[in-house]
Amino acid sequence: MSCALKRFEDEGFKAEDLPLLEWNYRSTLHEIQTRLDEVLTNLPMRPAAWLLRIVAFPLARHRRLPSDRLTHAARS
Repeated sequence: MSCALKRFEDEGFKAEDLPLLEWNYRSTLHEIQTRLDEVLTNLPMRPAAWLLRIVAFPLARHRRLPSDRLTHAARS
């Protein structure tokens, strides 16, 4: 994600690159959320896992994969 942001900046903030940047952003944050949830699911100390889940996901897991519309725009 940081490489995509750096490239976007280096190439002059081109508007046609925004869908690809947003797709990368949404996809990466969803992946991070999913992996963190898997780690918390496998913690052997359940009370600690519950507490960490509340801290990590105070509003529940709300990151979604990029929409079909955004995926299509990123491929164009």
